[in-house]
Amino acid sequence: MEIETTLSEHREEFALTDLARTRDGYVSKFSRGMVMVVRSCPAAVLDDDTELAALLAQVHRDFDVVEPSRLARDLAPRFARQKARQKAVSLPSSGPISALSRNS
Repeated sequence: MEIETTLSEHREEFALTDLARTRDGYVSKFSRGMVMVVRSCPAAVLDDDTELAALLAQVHRDFDVVEPSRLARDLAPRFARQKARQKAVSLPSSGPISALSRNS
């Protein structure tokens, strides 16, 4: 089947685990580890390289959304930048309040 060939050519990190014919086309199940993505598509999608590539790109994005290691990797730099900004925005030590406390 063309979909399996395309997956292996692109060295995708997920596998096609089930492909079932329906009245309107196909239902395909893809898995990566414990995560499974289910997609339905018209039969013509599997025969058209461009449409098949678009389907697999969407499946890839869906897996990326739920992959915890990817989320942690993407969010870690964001949190580091937020902490750096918080430190840069901290109040100076020689403001009106510290001047009052020195005069007392």
